[in-house]
Amino acid sequence: MDTYFFPDDPLGRIRDDIARVAGYLWEKGWAERNAGNMSVNITGLEKIDLDRIKNNTVHKLGNSYPNLAGQVILLTGTGTRMRDIAIDPQPYICKIRLLDSGNAFQQLCDYGDEGKVWPTSELPTHLLIHDMLVGRKAPEKTILHTHVNELIALTQIREFTNAETLNNLLWSMHPETVFFIPEGAGLVPYALPGTNQMAME
Repeated sequence: MDTYFFPDDPLGRIRDDIARVAGYLWEKGWAERNAGNMSVNITGLEKIDLDRIKNNTVHKLGNSYPNLAGQVILLTGTGTRMRDIAIDPQPYICKIRLLDSGNAFQQLCDYGDEGKVWPTSELPTHLLIHDMLVGRKAPEKTILHTHVNELIALTQIREFTNAETLNNLLWSMHPETVFFIPEGAGLVPYALPGTNQMAME
């Protein structure tokens, strides 16, 4: 059973989980230095005072995310390290609210704190996946991006740069993965990190 520092606070429990996962990733070496990031759709978990944030800077996005209009996303910050997040996530996470247009956001922070923690550089990918999940009414709320050394090494071997061969290898080495990822792992071609192209892939 999980023990939470904030048993009556849903956002506190989420911060607790982020810290726990960050520690695990750091221990495994799957998020070296500042690689890897997380986001959670926390829409509805707290009341947003729109008057308080009305003067916060509006940041335009390169794409439109219509399903995320008015949604609130909690993200790890750009340049933050999992080992620091594991100790105390609060200084290394931020919240954003997508505007009703779906093509811009405001940071949810106290006046003067805006911009202290900027959303992960993989923001386009996180937003596009969250947009897809909300559009499908999927129950998933969390996205985790990490750098698993073994998978990185495997994809340097040309034979495993297609999904069919990669999945056949995974399923034959660890048959239980069939139950956890019955449709197999997806594999996308290389794209520059942090770009809209990466998000679209």
